[in-house]
Amino acid sequence: MANYRPIFTKIWDDPHFAELSLEEQHIFLYLLTNSNTTESGIYPISPIIIARNTKVPVEKVKEAFNNPVFQHMVLYDAENKVVFIKKFLKYNARGNPKLLHKAILNDIKNIYTNLWLEFAKLYPEFIEDITGTYPNLSKELDKSLSNVNQDLDNTLQTLTAKPKPKPKPKPKIVNITNAASDKNHSLQKHQSEAEYIDFCKEEVPKIFSEMKDIWQQAYPAVNLDIEINRALSWLVSNPKNRKKNLKRFLTNWLNKAQEKAPKCRDSPKLDKAFEEFLKKEDT
Repeated sequence: MANYRPIFTKIWDDPHFAELSLEEQHIFLYLLTNSNTTESGIYPISPIIIARNTKVPVEKVKEAFNNPVFQHMVLYDAENKVVFIKKFLKYNARGNPKLLHKAILNDIKNIYTNLWLEFAKLYPEFIEDITGTYPNLSKELDKSLSNVNQDLDNTLQTLTAKPKPKPKPKPKIVNITNAASDKNHSLQKHQSEAEYIDFCKEEVPKIFSEMKDIWQQAYPAVNLDIEINRALSWLVSNPKNRKKNLKRFLTNWLNKAQEKAPKCRDSPKLDKAFEEFLKKEDT
């Protein structure tokens, strides 16, 4: 028995303590500080003594011991009239560790109660001492600790399990008719090779019809029909090497063909309209 018992100031922030009624809080503080307390937090006391010293009716004391919230902090063995303050050792352990250990061993030997089973769950370093003194608790303790270990294993598996990868979104396939309506005749994303080939076959004749007059002035040494068919043949044969802008590709193709062709003496100069067109295509 100690002459002084400290009270941990964080008790006022404890959610379980905060849920207790004023009478239950009064009972709990009395259980922490009365002259019957031991170093283990397990000691004999009756509801009548608690009621007499706290001025709380006996029925209210018994109701407190049956309150699930109160049981988070205190357990009561009604058969043997023994109380167990669960975190008493955690908050009141002080002095010489050897003497403290000796005092708890003395409690184990002299205070008979099944509450030592709950004590062992919180303070497993005393399991051998408890089972040695109470062989009948050995099987119950092994079963209880086995369930605790299983719960811990399940929790660890949940925490360490790798999250399933999120499925990648499927690419959206653009309709060819939508691509054909693009003013720049640009290649649309996510087209398959077959779609790309059909796209080229449809767009190249349109571009040729649109640009024929300008190309004839710009590339007089080039046979436009032959070169455009060659360019289309290259596009169809190389679908993996896609061109984003077919008009620019065809213009460059004809420009190279013009450079390779024999120079034509009567070749007119590029007019300003064509120069402006090339500038727009390059930007």
